[in-house]
Amino acid sequence: MAVVVSIQLSDANSALAGVFGGLTNKLTGAKPKGPESKGPQAGELTEESIRGNIKLNNQLFEVACDCSDEWKQAMIRDATGGNVTNAACQTPTRYEIQRIDAEDRETTSPQALDESDVREFIGKPSMLSYVDVKSQPLVDMDGRHKGAALSGPGGDAGEFIRACQVWEELTGTTLDAQQVEKMFLGYLASIKPRTFNMHTTVTALEALQDELKVQGLDLLSPPQNKRAQLLGTSCKGGKKKCGLLKGSNIGFLELKLMMSGSGMYLIRQELVEQFIQVFYKKLWAKEAQLKLDIYKADEYHLEGAVAIVEVSDSCALRNRVPLLAQTEKHIGGKDVSLYVVLHNAVTARRRELAQFFIKTDDSADVKEEEFLQRLEMKGERAFKATTDVLGADIPVYLVRLL
Repeated sequence: MAVVVSIQLSDANSALAGVFGGLTNKLTGAKPKGPESKGPQAGELTEESIRGNIKLNNQLFEVACDCSDEWKQAMIRDATGGNVTNAACQTPTRYEIQRIDAEDRETTSPQALDESDVREFIGKPSMLSYVDVKSQPLVDMDGRHKGAALSGPGGDAGEFIRACQVWEELTGTTLDAQQVEKMFLGYLASIKPRTFNMHTTVTALEALQDELKVQGLDLLSPPQNKRAQLLGTSCKGGKKKCGLLKGSNIGFLELKLMMSGSGMYLIRQELVEQFIQVFYKKLWAKEAQLKLDIYKADEYHLEGAVAIVEVSDSCALRNRVPLLAQTEKHIGGKDVSLYVVLHNAVTARRRELAQFFIKTDDSADVKEEEFLQRLEMKGERAFKATTDVLGADIPVYLVRLL
């Protein structure tokens, strides 16, 4: 049955109805209008309320719409997912962009972006959508990622592995595969329902197919008789490394670099392997929080710069950060993408990990700030190592949202 609604507003605030009515309406005390209607109870309405009538299927109701500031903010948060900043975290109006690598360093990439290109790529600061950092996964900085997201070097996977290494160092222990799995599942439970994202690439997937001698390999649900080889626990022909533990088969660059043995990341190689194994085992077991994306082949890297993005202090204190896109756009007559590091999101995720690991063992004499400091050190070292590989011939910018 079709429902016809007509609203007549008698309050001077009626103009607000057009603004907030498109978001949602909170109608309180709606009762049929007539002799038996006693109207709103005392104290329910204020001078900010909108009083009026609503007609539903030819029956007239009295309504009161709450238009207090608290209600307006709540309705905006509900409708936009928290995109609009509050009085303590204002929507940015401008950028401050500074090149922070050596400006005399030769940038040979034809994709290299200058400051105005970076500004155009990110878009108008006032149009950015802000979210609570705890509500979104942290994806790897990679220009092939589709859609807006929170991103950093290695994403959630890199940060979790680094946290495992820091925990080993501060407690003097060595985590085995079962302990890594227990830590990982405990962390997933602590962040639920937020997802934990990983990715691979078409290039790595093709290498796996060649090794396994299969076509159309589905990494989300591979054949049962191929899983041991994929996990590197049953390598054929006497090979030491195979499947997802072999460098050429790993589509996640930072994890591949961690396993290279170069020592730049200061991460125990077995930790990386154990994490990869537990992630895929739980992915194949249909763990709902785990997500795997397949990026384009390696030759489709079009990044023209690295952008380290910082929000204002007031937004950082409230863990409010913008969703930013990395995927290619047409800028300055060329198709380019961007490596984005959302600095405040990365810092917040590291603190979250520090707090989680400390809670796993009350007897461990580990302080949060000590854990965080060491995690930051490893993260900065990893960022330098990764950008030396990814961005050797492109500029690096610091972008402040003001």
